Amino acid sequence: SQATTVAEVYEEWIRAKPEQWFWVHRRWKSKPDAGDVVRTARGLEVWGKGRIGVLLDRDGTVNRDLGRGVLAPDELELLPGVGAAIRRLNDAGVAVFVTTNQAVVARGQITETDLAAIHQRMGEMLAKDGARVDGIHYCPHHPTEGKGAFSRVCDCRKPLPGLLNRATAEGGLNPALSLFVGDRDTDVKAARAAGYPVTLVSNGWAHKPWEPPTETPDHIAANLPDAIDRFLEKRFGGRDE
Repeated sequence: SQATTVAEVYEEWIRAKPEQWFWVHRRWKSKPDAGDVVRTARGLEVWGKGRIGVLLDRDGTVNRDLGRGVLAPDELELLPGVGAAIRRLNDAGVAVFVTTNQAVVARGQITETDLAAIHQRMGEMLAKDGARVDGIHYCPHHPTEGKGAFSRVCDCRKPLPGLLNRATAEGGLNPALSLFVGDRDTDVKAARAAGYPVTLVSNGWAHKPWEPPTETPDHIAANLPDAIDRFLEKRFGGRDE
């Protein structure tokens, strides 16, 4: 139709000078208003208020929790639908960070080099679904079970918010407009301390049935894809591109 042709021409003209235009929820604007959700070179952000992001716990949220930690790359098993869910966030311009306690390093069960190999494997598995994370922040400490330099009280081990604060600073995120997704009480406490709304998922434990939290999250989802669908619907009315 003529209307469709005009719209296509208009779109092509705008994209020829992307620095002069911003995609604002369902339409183009040359000057966003405060509070508009816009695409910028950094990703998706609320104009004047910072970027929108999703922080993810790892074990029990992204990959199956074995109850003893993942000790080798071939032990890492992504939970169903995780790659596609993260890709939806990538496509929407939403920053994605992983924040994870890794006491297996503190106990000497694996080294930080081993952990890097596990995370490399996670990245490769996500890439098969066209997905990626923007950063991984981990805590290698434990206050009572750690060995050597890893035996200490730190500010990064959840339920303290240090890891989340680091990801927030790295991504330039606005916690109140973003989301933290985890699977247990320590995640709820860390998210609350860092200022994030929090959703827990219930499908990630392989070693025993999932236990409902004593700390109350904002929402409990069946899995990460459900949590992301709900977040995108709430934040953008379902629009994720």
